[in-house]
Amino acid sequence: MKNYKPIWYEAKQEWTSDGKQVWFHGFETMILGDLWNVDIWFFDKDTISNAESFCDNVKKQIDSDENKRNAIIQIKKGLIEKELYSFDKYTSMDVYKAVLQDDILSLDEFLIRSKYLGGQ
Repeated sequence: MKNYKPIWYEAKQEWTSDGKQVWFHGFETMILGDLWNVDIWFFDKDTISNAESFCDNVKKQIDSDENKRNAIIQIKKGLIEKELYSFDKYTSMDVYKAVLQDDILSLDEFLIRSKYLGGQ
């Protein structure tokens, strides 16, 4: 078995705005020639339940709408190419909200309407 060596690794303890303690482990690694970012969060049961409900809802929406599923993928790819996909710029949650709540279906529209670049 080969030794696992992540390209980047971080672990930290944080407090949420409502005073809950959470732990984070994150790393980047190469998988089959592609760079992957893996986040592992440790939360309390209520937070986990809410996250599962959110994920189930996202899955239902994208399973029933191929255009929205493709828009999410293309916007994320575009943000990665422009080096705008990170904790301090745009996150998955920004993309899901834009596509699933605001009906934004392209990277250009996302960037025009985003708060990050002075849009909406």
